[in-house]
Amino acid sequence: MLTLGATGHRYPRSVHDSEEAKRIELNFFDLKGDLEALLELFDVPEPCFEAGGCNYFEPGLSGRFISSGETLATFGRLNGVLKREYKLRQEVWLAEVDFDRLLSFPLRARTFRPFSKFPAVERDFSLLVPEKVPYRQIEEALRSMAREELQGFRPVDRADRITLAALPADQYSLLVRVTFQSASHTLTSEEIAALSQEVVAAMAPLGIRLRT
Repeated sequence: MLTLGATGHRYPRSVHDSEEAKRIELNFFDLKGDLEALLELFDVPEPCFEAGGCNYFEPGLSGRFISSGETLATFGRLNGVLKREYKLRQEVWLAEVDFDRLLSFPLRARTFRPFSKFPAVERDFSLLVPEKVPYRQIEEALRSMAREELQGFRPVDRADRITLAALPADQYSLLVRVTFQSASHTLTSEEIAALSQEVVAAMAPLGIRLRT
């Protein structure tokens, strides 16, 4: 079993940091992204994310990756009871990886894709998401766009009614960062706006809408 732990700020401290950057702490999606990067090194058949995990994690801030019905990794934020018991002052994020199981899969073959010489553009989408919709469905909706210009996307922050009381009932807030880039030209503002509308439209059938 491989165990990972993380706490504190997302970025190393630097005199060049903005005040905002100095305040950013590690969160659920940082740890989730690290585990996804680890799993991507192996040819794991159809890995998927499920919310929920062990009872020593904070409810609503835990999850696991599974493949073929078997759990490969569980992770989350250490719950408040254990945090107080161990006299921890900061939030602690933990992950357990079934490393023996992971090593049973072959390493993923590396492929080369030429780099685009044209600039990439990032856009943040602040979304209202029904509680019953897991992030996995959002991923599937965006991948279904099958647009070459959609180079990547990742969750940046999540909030529920506990942390953001103004949210509607049975919904949570999710900030998703999307990267657009063309292999043939610099994207115009009109093209970026059209792609952004496609992103919103792709998620609409899930009951997801932009926060206003």
